[in-house]
Amino acid sequence: DQDRILWNGDPITESDLVGILGQTLTMTPEPELQYEPVALASYDKSVRVLNIIKGSGVTKFGFVGNEKYRQFSAGEE
Repeated sequence: DQDRILWNGDPITESDLVGILGQTLTMTPEPELQYEPVALASYDKSVRVLNIIKGSGVTKFGFVGNEKYRQFSAGEE
């Protein structure tokens, strides 16, 4: 199901995500949150998750796994 939110591989709700993000803000040093949506992830769900992250105050955030979706070609001559 492409509309699930996973935290370290475990399914969580949006409400759970809010709480977990709040907990990470109390950690020293603050851990880096790595966000990796699956290839067929719902755009709506992805935007909602990003908005939750943005509103959480998390300062260390990065996208990972993007290289899996790059395609290079030599071009047509």
